[in-house]
Amino acid sequence: MSSHEIFVIWLDPHIGVADNYIHMKEAFSTTIDPTNPHPINLSDRDCNTHCLNKTDSKRQHRFQGPCEIQFFTDEELCLECINKCFNTNKQIFLILPDYVKKNFFLRIYEQHPQEFQKTQNEISIRFYIFICMTRIEEWLFDYEDYVRIYYHEADLLYALTRDIAIYYMMIGKQLFNENKLNDIQQALLYFQWASTLILRGNSISSYKDIELQDYLQTMICKSKQLIYSFDNENYLPYNSINKLIENIFIYYSVEFNDQALKLSTIFNQIINKNPLLF
Repeated sequence: MSSHEIFVIWLDPHIGVADNYIHMKEAFSTTIDPTNPHPINLSDRDCNTHCLNKTDSKRQHRFQGPCEIQFFTDEELCLECINKCFNTNKQIFLILPDYVKKNFFLRIYEQHPQEFQKTQNEISIRFYIFICMTRIEEWLFDYEDYVRIYYHEADLLYALTRDIAIYYMMIGKQLFNENKLNDIQQALLYFQWASTLILRGNSISSYKDIELQDYLQTMICKSKQLIYSFDNENYLPYNSINKLIENIFIYYSVEFNDQALKLSTIFNQIINKNPLLF
């Protein structure tokens, strides 16, 4: 699974400070982790959240799971982390502040030009700009195919959660199409992670992606069905059985009419269907 790991990198001179914005950091890190059963609500700033052990934020929110999030105040350290992620084939979700300079973006672009020749579905890095001020750097508009801009942390969290879910879904589809037991078992896990994140995203935003939610439930059911069929060699999915039944025909010559009728009757009693006689 190492080639499908996700790394969220957040560069910001204020948010990146260890003891700052603890609640928001916890909300982001727990919400995007589909293995965390109790994500922290971004808008729920009760005293329990504020009493979190500050050593947790000093760890830069490293946690075991399918994704990791780190916060930076230093551009050079951030770039080192980005390069390390590229070299280890991680999927990068990069959040940048509104003041970020064009040179920072170009250094990524120039060091990894092959990434920017890929399609949006294939590229290994996603850029998000978190705007705290009204002014936007003009150069950003030259790269609007790669960069998305957000003015509120809830909108950013929704977009990040949904994009990670879609990434998991894409990996799940690739594995599902391999049609091998181990791959389908992994696909099921990715579909379940994606479904969890889509549900969380839908709870954050007024926009509900019901179509994607339903699609993931369908793929989860299909994956479970295929896994069951692999584990039980004599098992056929219900729709496959129906298709077989609908294509059963009894051919007979005139002299065997009585035997054909008897066979048809027995067949009907077993499956409660009427075969066609010819």
